[in-house]
Amino acid sequence: MKHTNFRLDVGVGYRLISNGESFEFRERRHSKLDWVGERSRELFTVTDMELYQMLSAGSCTLQLPGLDYDPETDLEITGDAARSDGSHANPMFGRKKRVDSANRLKGADRLHYLQRVRDAGLHLSPTSKAAADLLEQIRQERGDVVAPSCSTLRRWLLRGNKHATAPRLSSRQHLKGNRNPRLHPEVQKIIENEITEKFLCPAPLPKLQLLRHIQHRVNETNKSRKPDEQLDQPGEKALRNAIMRISRFDILEAQLGPTIAFAKEGLTMELPDPEAPLDRVEIDHTVFDLIVVDEENGLPLGRPTIAVGIDRCTRMPYAVHVSFEPPSLLTVMELLKNGLLYKDYVELMRGDPQSPWNIKNDWPVGGIPKCLVVDLARENMSQDVRDLAFKLHISEIHFMPGRKAWYKGGVERFIGTANRQIAHSAPGTTFSNILQRGDYDSANRAVVTLKDLLHAVHKWLIDVYQMTPHKGLNKETPRSKWNRLIEVYPVTILTDRRELDQIGRRERSALRRSGISLHNIKYNSKELDIYRLSPECAKIRGDDNRVEFLYDPKDLSEVRIVKHDGTIMRIPAVPKWAAYVPGLSIWQHLTIQVFVNKNGRQAELADQLLKAKVELYEIMRSRLSQPKKGKKTGSIAGTKKAARFVGKGRSSYSGSDTAVDAKDWDAPQQAANDAGDSSAVFPFQNVEPEEDEGIDPYLDCQTESEIISDINKVFGRRIEFSDECDFDPYNDGEADGDT
Repeated sequence: MKHTNFRLDVGVGYRLISNGESFEFRERRHSKLDWVGERSRELFTVTDMELYQMLSAGSCTLQLPGLDYDPETDLEITGDAARSDGSHANPMFGRKKRVDSANRLKGADRLHYLQRVRDAGLHLSPTSKAAADLLEQIRQERGDVVAPSCSTLRRWLLRGNKHATAPRLSSRQHLKGNRNPRLHPEVQKIIENEITEKFLCPAPLPKLQLLRHIQHRVNETNKSRKPDEQLDQPGEKALRNAIMRISRFDILEAQLGPTIAFAKEGLTMELPDPEAPLDRVEIDHTVFDLIVVDEENGLPLGRPTIAVGIDRCTRMPYAVHVSFEPPSLLTVMELLKNGLLYKDYVELMRGDPQSPWNIKNDWPVGGIPKCLVVDLARENMSQDVRDLAFKLHISEIHFMPGRKAWYKGGVERFIGTANRQIAHSAPGTTFSNILQRGDYDSANRAVVTLKDLLHAVHKWLIDVYQMTPHKGLNKETPRSKWNRLIEVYPVTILTDRRELDQIGRRERSALRRSGISLHNIKYNSKELDIYRLSPECAKIRGDDNRVEFLYDPKDLSEVRIVKHDGTIMRIPAVPKWAAYVPGLSIWQHLTIQVFVNKNGRQAELADQLLKAKVELYEIMRSRLSQPKKGKKTGSIAGTKKAARFVGKGRSSYSGSDTAVDAKDWDAPQQAANDAGDSSAVFPFQNVEPEEDEGIDPYLDCQTESEIISDINKVFGRRIEFSDECDFDPYNDGEADGDT
């Protein structure tokens, strides 16, 4: 294709940079342009169209005459178009005001003056009255302090040549000054070495002490130098400038570690959210910032552990579990059990005759997540968790790096919001740190029981969080997005409730006539004896002649074997152990064994363990009623362990199950528990549920004042939400870095 009628504005003084070689313009021969290499003196000829194509492809650059270019990058040196000239903004008394500094002109302002004079066709002579009058007229129109003179405009023209633009006429004050180092290279090396050794370390020296070390090193160096070659001592400014050249990320990484450095200064990029509900469920554990008291005597038990799961796509809460159990397979199992099953226990608790829940909306989230996101905590790394996910048809488990909370920022931010809006406003809060707590006596002001906390947590999850506009969802509420997407992407649920019986902690044991042994407890039945001699049992025995079985960490009353056809064989404890194991957790059993061994008894005898079980139960109950004297932290730690031993909050609400405490072990103790009257200590447990006024939970939700009023009823006192703990509808966005 032939190109015609195309001509570039190229003339004398133009330079062409191509492949590191500089060419000077020589002459034009019709449509051909001749260039001569400055070093090689070779002739280079191109047409206007070819030069245009080379410039468009970026294979060469063109430099205009009269303009400044950087010799290293070949980029044009221009001013900052957004920067005004203020180098002489405060002139000395009596000095004539300069037009640039007095008017604080930018490049566009200078260009405006030049264009008006150029359009008028006036000659910029120092004696031209017409040009001076026009400049004064422009000044009045713009409201400037001083009108530029004709000499000033001629200087502007020389700066921009005939190609005057706003960047070329802008201020270059920021480019002035000495750019070369003023310190001796050996002094610079000493400063850099001292900074690396004594400042970029976990225990950095203060800058003043660091300067003294540097000056000492310079003095030591000067001892070996001639008198006329002595090095000058650096000052505070030299040290400050050297530190400023180091990035803040490198300083934090050296002093505080890579985790804090990334959290404060690291690169953050927002990842795309899953497109369907339950595509990605993030779970995590934390110790709640609230001290819980015993229901019977009001003594503080300690801070419970809360496990939560959140659907990353819709930000809807997936599951929750609150107990005194530390993070373990048990808490993970109870959390997933709460999320997998339909949460009809909420409706049952609304109608509880003793302490009804005052909750307006429902919690429709449930089903099998496609991907489970966990961190590298010990409870998540066990093979039991992987087996649990496999049995529950969870396709993937993603393990996030340790100490990098931003990889699952959704659940981390969710936990922080729950602590701020629930725990930090309740009596007995421990706040997030000791600086926030100050002189607040958390233990003595604690009045919230575990059941009250469960009520408040569910109230916040159902009536507050899911109905609050979310910054990460473009101010859409989690409930609204769930309702919208669930119509397009239906969730998968458990098809058989018995599938939950296939999860638990896995162990292997020899299968003999005496049955299966688990930490000295024997399990046997007639069905197991028949199965022991069957061909199927011979196939599942491993090389160690052992069989694999399951048990529930919170209840050792039975063990289970999953047959090849998927059926569950339940094997109860033998009669010798039948009175010992009901409601017994694996942690309780191991604790009792340690207690028996310390007292010189045999930990494998059922009668000894049963006796020790009763003794320990009485010790723990007495500790709950009369905590030991001493430091309050020790008392709370002891009562928290006692609360865990007696099984408070061990089971999670799930399905239609509303029992959260472990079963009591014997009838006398059960009778003693039934005799306790907790209503006298916590009268707010008898709040009557409000009548349903026909509010559509999908369209309307409670106002902030109504929510605060309801939570006040739960906690039994008036709560004033401070600025740090208010219900800010946009305070629960993603952690922008957020980890």
